[in-house]
Amino acid sequence: MLLFTHMAMLTSEDIKLIGEELGNVIEQNITPQFQEIRDELRVITRRIDRVDGKVNLLVNILQEKRVVTEDDKHLILS
Repeated sequence: MLLFTHMAMLTSEDIKLIGEELGNVIEQNITPQFQEIRDELRVITRRIDRVDGKVNLLVNILQEKRVVTEDDKHLILS
């Protein structure tokens, strides 16, 4: 209840300043963390894509050499 009493005493200018400060905190502390996560995900995605390409190539070669069947290929790549 005490919180609501103090909130009634805040002016619209106070609320605006609080919002601006909160925006600054988010911009300085939270946004960079999300950027780091996005950068790491790009690296991981590139690694996975490269491994996927190698797996696809290997399975295709094995199928061409009749080591695996078409059904095997679909099972492996699914």
